[in-house]
Amino acid sequence: MGDSYNIEAFLTAAGMVLLVVAVFAAFILWDRRRTRLYLLARIREQWGKEPDREYDAAEFANISHYYLNKEYDGFQIDDITWNDLDMDHVFCQMNHTRSFIGESYLYYRLRTPQLSGGELEEFEQMVEWFGANRQKREEMEYFFARIGQSHNRYSVFDYIYHLQDATTAGSSLTHYACILLILFSIAVLLVYPQPGILLLLAAIGVSCYIYDKRKKWVRPYITSCVVLDQVLQAAENFVKQDIEWMPKEQMKEAIRVFAGTRRRMFFLVAGEGGNGSLEQMVFTYLNMFFHLDLIQFRSAVRSFSGHIKELEYLIDQMGRMEAAIAVASFRVLHPDYAVPVLHEEGPIRLAAVNMYHPLIANPVANSVDAQTSLLLTGSNASGKSTFLKTTALQALLAQTVHTVTADSYEARYFRIYSSMALRDDLVGEESYYMVEIRSLKRILDRVDGEVFPSGTFSQNDETGFSAISGTGAPKRSSLHTEKNNPQETFTPILCCIDEVLRGTNTVERISASSQILKWMAGKQMLCFAATHDIELTYILEGIYRNYHFEEQVTDEEVTFDYQLREGRAMTRNAIRLLHLMGFEDEIIAEAEAMAARMAEQSADGVLQFSRK
Repeated sequence: MGDSYNIEAFLTAAGMVLLVVAVFAAFILWDRRRTRLYLLARIREQWGKEPDREYDAAEFANISHYYLNKEYDGFQIDDITWNDLDMDHVFCQMNHTRSFIGESYLYYRLRTPQLSGGELEEFEQMVEWFGANRQKREEMEYFFARIGQSHNRYSVFDYIYHLQDATTAGSSLTHYACILLILFSIAVLLVYPQPGILLLLAAIGVSCYIYDKRKKWVRPYITSCVVLDQVLQAAENFVKQDIEWMPKEQMKEAIRVFAGTRRRMFFLVAGEGGNGSLEQMVFTYLNMFFHLDLIQFRSAVRSFSGHIKELEYLIDQMGRMEAAIAVASFRVLHPDYAVPVLHEEGPIRLAAVNMYHPLIANPVANSVDAQTSLLLTGSNASGKSTFLKTTALQALLAQTVHTVTADSYEARYFRIYSSMALRDDLVGEESYYMVEIRSLKRILDRVDGEVFPSGTFSQNDETGFSAISGTGAPKRSSLHTEKNNPQETFTPILCCIDEVLRGTNTVERISASSQILKWMAGKQMLCFAATHDIELTYILEGIYRNYHFEEQVTDEEVTFDYQLREGRAMTRNAIRLLHLMGFEDEIIAEAEAMAARMAEQSADGVLQFSRK
């Protein structure tokens, strides 16, 4: 009777345990399916639309850290040009990525324009494939979404590239001691329940205290290891896809290096992720009591830190895929895009038809066909600066994501520089004029590379500007430089300059800026410059082609059509604008009289100077 009761009780207890396990497993499967359906719905809903993601400052700054950590010896967009072209906002509009890999690589790609073909053709093939294969693309976006974009408030790449630093995180003997103490407490509890429960609570408390203290120091490294496991898992899924252009064998070889490591990371991975699921909570408490993740972490660090090159290869390949997906979505957002035609040799030329700035809601398109440098004139707010930004941006997009917002674009490959949105350097106590001439000098130094091709020019600017790679970002080392090889085809420069030397007086501004612009026009480059000094259009006539923007001012309003026109600006509307804004009639009358006298006195001098 007693034996029968014991067997029945055991079977009942076993059945209850199995039922709990079955319910738990069913809940996990249901939760995973619910998450998958939700992510796929979001993926379909957001395709071809401007991303609605919001960034905090730290998260946004961290996006650049893959670019800052990765060694690259080619041409790079410097911080001044990046800021001038509003590339933070362009990046945000294009950032249809779903993982930190994709967004980091997209940023890296936008900072490193190609100066020759080959890679861009491969990237174009990927963009077109993702645009045409919806089901495969959505499946890959889902895998990227599982990796995720944000990992707390630090850059994963800062720790991936320095995993070896975490090997000093103490001995594993302490962790094993905590496990033995808890097991001993459980044994005491079975024999002496009352003191055993007190001992067990004390052992758990000590173990949790040591765990929290140790994990606090290595938490970013642990998260990085967990993320790397997700990267490897996604890479395994990718190589199973039927995609002819994917380098499957090379990726498989890189994945194979970490096969043993992944098997020894079960508790490390299961207790992280921050998704709040029941599964994750159970493993979190197991790790807290028994330090299982910290024990596995040490072996994972040794493996990952010894194979950084394989990791970088996988991250590059996967990042390029997700960047291609983002560009395919960007093309749907801007259906009147064009694939650029780029030349490594031939005349220095930039020809674009109906190009517009992608950040402007209702843009006015303009066309240009330049084989010589251009000088733009016109009043404030007439469209000069926007045109300069649009031109430089099209060149940058053409050489990075092989996509321009224009009907057509054909040009040489360019090294792209600008000097536009400058400001006083209050921290460095430099005037606007000093900041401006430093900005111009950096462009002149790059042009000198044509004369001294063996020189090495650092891309680190000393003008105090930074983009999203600013606060908290590591400084780029000397490895990140532009190197000119005298045996290679020289790549010309495209530079856009807004209001040359506006920070000084009129006489010296016209004298100095005319000579700087004349010097640039004699080099292997295209210079697009904007100015308010109509004198420059005469001094540089025959060297720069003159174009202008104009406005229409009536007694009630001022309107702009933002259309580029050939020739110099001939209208003078600044004083009329004072009238429009309600300035006193006496001020207006005196200003008009003085302007007439000055124009009469200077006209002959300007024409004589231009003839020299």
